[in-house]
Amino acid sequence: WQPYMGVEVYSGNWSRQINQDSFIWHAEDHLFPRGMARTLRFTLSLSDRSPRVARYLPTKRIEDFIEAAAIVAGRWGERHPDRPMPVFAAIGGGAPDLAEAYQRLIRHHKLEGTVILAGSRPDVPGLLKAAQLGVLASEMEGFGQVVMEYLAAGLPVVATNLDCIGEMLRDGEEALLVPTRAPQALADAIETLLSDAELARRLTQAGRRKLEVYDWGRAVRAYEAIYDRILQGSPAAG
Repeated sequence: WQPYMGVEVYSGNWSRQINQDSFIWHAEDHLFPRGMARTLRFTLSLSDRSPRVARYLPTKRIEDFIEAAAIVAGRWGERHPDRPMPVFAAIGGGAPDLAEAYQRLIRHHKLEGTVILAGSRPDVPGLLKAAQLGVLASEMEGFGQVVMEYLAAGLPVVATNLDCIGEMLRDGEEALLVPTRAPQALADAIETLLSDAELARRLTQAGRRKLEVYDWGRAVRAYEAIYDRILQGSPAAG
């Protein structure tokens, strides 16, 4: 699994364990396609010491994700009284100073139990499989590989409209794209996908089709075809 830094949104019921270090989540059936009857139970341990899969970085703008979560949580009960509060998880590790700053922001908004800094995880594929959508709040990315991982996991995506993301995904067709450093726009897009199952399904399907463009086998074959054309047209070929 490649180095990973991502944030996910879950819809389900969380409860603290007695040791106060972890959360248990019972996934709702509607998270799975075609009405698949399935209940997934797993633990996000906040004291987990497993090998790091990524680092918190200032450019990831986790604070914007937390602010967006605060906006969504603040109006969720009024807008969606019959649905459980979403849970927002940031998966990553390192940078204790940033982690502490994020925890302070979580406490400031009284989001304990709603926003989880899940730390370094060895089981990212399983967590992605359980998530309802993937979020990229970064203000700088070289490629945005995490978006590809979201699509591969079958998640609809909310992402900042960086050049590298806009080149891959079309806003409203394969993802919902928002400006950088815009928690309100991020919150609106997150809530839209949590509320509109048909849109989420459509974006997911289109995103998976776009993922085929970035298949390694396809890329290798394309390079081989280029090399073949160069060699065939070169006097030195053969």
